Amino acid sequence: MMRVSIHFRSAARLPRTVRTCQRTGRFCRSTLISAALTFASGLTGCAWVDAFVQREPVESRQLAAMAAEAERTRPGAAEELLLLRGLRENPRDQDLRLQLADLLLEQDRAGEAVEQLEQVIATSSNDADARVRLARACRLTGQQTDARRHVDAALSIDPSHPQALLLQGEFAAESGRISDALEAYHHVLAVDSSNVTARLRIASLLLRSERCDQAAPLLRSVCASDCVTGEESAQARWLLGLAYGHEQRWTDAVHVLSSAIIERGETATADDWYRVAYARYRAGDREQSWDAVRQALDLQPDHINSLALAEMLRRESLQLETTIVQTGHTSSQLPRPPGW
Repeated sequence: MMRVSIHFRSAARLPRTVRTCQRTGRFCRSTLISAALTFASGLTGCAWVDAFVQREPVESRQLAAMAAEAERTRPGAAEELLLLRGLRENPRDQDLRLQLADLLLEQDRAGEAVEQLEQVIATSSNDADARVRLARACRLTGQQTDARRHVDAALSIDPSHPQALLLQGEFAAESGRISDALEAYHHVLAVDSSNVTARLRIASLLLRSERCDQAAPLLRSVCASDCVTGEESAQARWLLGLAYGHEQRWTDAVHVLSSAIIERGETATADDWYRVAYARYRAGDREQSWDAVRQALDLQPDHINSLALAEMLRRESLQLETTIVQTGHTSSQLPRPPGW
């Protein structure tokens, strides 16, 4: 464990965060990066960096300058520099290595994260959290067999590990074993009843199985919760809109889909916008349907279903026959989005 040596005459003069680090002998990621960048900007704080690297002030000053320069060129680079320096000083510090692995995963450098996590597992084979991290990193690098092996190992250590169970559910769903996936996700809820990820995945699988009457109440509970992120809320509303569309509750479908697709922003596809346009058309709102069709065609000018609906809307606006000569579609035969 890293020893701390702060060169102040009185520890009472140190900020509480530093005194805490002095007692524990560890520095969290936010403390390290704050220390280096604070010092590099000319403010007090070189003692924090000096304590971390256990070097003379001149060398600490050089490290701080390097960290500040790295941060300017690449976000997270300064933090990585400090973590690597800490590991050179204390190669057995597994907490620092796990923090470095998390940082690498945040930067989409899964291959490097795998290397760091394998070193953790080599000395801490019974660390379920590290096993789950490694499983996720392996999935990102395409090592699915290794990922499954680490998930199984994590569950053998802790059979109720929520993140391991979520991964187990992912594997089952990808293999078409819907009942096994649902069992894994329900196990998560038995451990953590407020787990939003498990709720959303259960609802998604129920929709795939056309059990919309079971999915809708679950999704409404997520939408009504104050403990969800904006992204989770948007996903829940989108899935709820799919459930309503399947049940041909068009007004309800329009209400939730229209708000959810705005939050999707640039990730919304032409198929997504066509689904909104279709729901609006079935709800009798031709003007708003036009707007959604235009969004779909802006993304994909040759989107067949959107072209069919656009032609239908054009002919209806001209009070002509609703038969679409070019595609052979009629209003009763308008292409339905998948699942509807």
